[in-house]
Amino acid sequence: MHILLKILVLLLLATPVLAQQASVLEAEASKTDDPSQKMELLYKASEMYLLNNSFRRASETAHAAYLIAQNEGNYVMASRAAFNNAEGYARANAFSDAKIRFNRGKEAAVLANDVDYAVKCLGKMSDMARKQNASTEVALFNRQAQELLKAAAQAKSTAASSVTKASTPVNAAEMAALRAQYQKEKDLLVAERNQLAANITSLQKERDQLYQQTAQLNNQTKTLTQQTELAQQVISVQGKQLNTVAGQKTEAERIVQRKQALLEALKSEISLDSIVRAQDAQEQEIKLQRSNNIRNVLALALCFTIVIVGLIYKRFLENKKQRRNLQAKNAMIEEARERSDELLLNILPPPIAAELKAQGVAKAHRYESASVLFTDFKSFTKISEQLSPEQLVAELDAYFRAFDFIVKQYKLEKIKTIGDAYMCASGLSDRLSSPFNIVKAALEIQEYLSDIKAEKIKKGEPYFEARVGVHTGPVVAGVVGVNKFAYDIWGDTVNIASRLQENGEPGHVNISEATYLEIKYHFHCRYRGKLHAKNKGQIDMYYVDGPVKS
Repeated sequence: MHILLKILVLLLLATPVLAQQASVLEAEASKTDDPSQKMELLYKASEMYLLNNSFRRASETAHAAYLIAQNEGNYVMASRAAFNNAEGYARANAFSDAKIRFNRGKEAAVLANDVDYAVKCLGKMSDMARKQNASTEVALFNRQAQELLKAAAQAKSTAASSVTKASTPVNAAEMAALRAQYQKEKDLLVAERNQLAANITSLQKERDQLYQQTAQLNNQTKTLTQQTELAQQVISVQGKQLNTVAGQKTEAERIVQRKQALLEALKSEISLDSIVRAQDAQEQEIKLQRSNNIRNVLALALCFTIVIVGLIYKRFLENKKQRRNLQAKNAMIEEARERSDELLLNILPPPIAAELKAQGVAKAHRYESASVLFTDFKSFTKISEQLSPEQLVAELDAYFRAFDFIVKQYKLEKIKTIGDAYMCASGLSDRLSSPFNIVKAALEIQEYLSDIKAEKIKKGEPYFEARVGVHTGPVVAGVVGVNKFAYDIWGDTVNIASRLQENGEPGHVNISEATYLEIKYHFHCRYRGKLHAKNKGQIDMYYVDGPVKS
């Protein structure tokens, strides 16, 4: 106990010392002009802030070290600084921000060929997703970690071999095989979903049968209760018979008294001894008959009671067993329903999924103030000619995964991707909404693309830039189709958002006047004037430069 108290006192005394040392390191970093030295000092300061539980300061200093490491091309330090940056957000329970930073740390570690650190970042992301009950993301992060470890093992095996093989371009047959494999995996997922639906239907039928059996058991219980009441009536009748026997006893006693009177009259003719013997024998006979009657009635009542109790106990055990079976079936039905709901929510928004489950169809809904965001990559066709099909698909997957994280962070609704275009919306509910979050998401998408562009330029690789357009207005949303149905939105608002994207420039967020009037007090905007939009005429357009600092 004394040792624990000493350790606690030392930790309490060390806490202000760590904060003071971290402040000193920050001050030294601000004085030096050497980027490498400044980066090291800021990284050490972030670690001390984490030990001191100063999560915000730890995230800020680590982010500054990350930016310097990116500029210097030091991906090892960039991965570690991004990890500390994300750790600060994670300890502050800002899981959405932490995921983005852990993902940056993972990408930097991959560039630095540091597989262990990349797997460490993915492990943190998997733990956070597990706390949020996001099983799909947990599986995704675990699969990425396994792929990195497998790739590292293959790289080591290749390095140990003295023979190197030149990569060959993918021919049309391999592309067809890949497409067939993707289609096969997709068909397997659809078959699994259909199997789940069939299992749910089967379990529901079994539950209905159990309900019917329960009703039958209740009826049998009622019948048994009636039989018990009948037995009680029989016992009551037998009690009355006992009372009758008692009456007979009384009557017999009266007879005896009369006989005694007669004996008194006949004393002169019959001796007193013989009269007494006859009287005793008669009394013994009456007593024996009475005890036999009582014993027979009690034995009959006891046997009948034992039979009734046995039947009731047997029925109780059967009911208990059937209730346990019913509970197990209900648990299986609930588990299957939860899996089906999770699969449905991965396709449709929660209100639409609930309406589809409740009514079998989902009606179209009109929303008077929705905000629609469009992105499109500049010179996509030209850049895609420089990449193999696998590289092109991997690049698009990486960009759209990042977009999905950002959209989910700001609670937006992803609508669909069309080739290299990405579409999402906000305000698709009965509650009043502001385009504030969708504009913040658009700025973060451009920031992410800017970071990727800087990395690609350093490596001499082609990169993508995107135009982003946002417009606010009425839309109609609903589910279309029967097989492989999809959630979509329609209306002039969608067309105007597309035209704003076409009239924008890469790296900028182009918004309409309707959106500007909603966010003008939260963001710095530049008026571009009235610009011509295809099939829409002249439209007032604005560029969003950034948020207004409070």
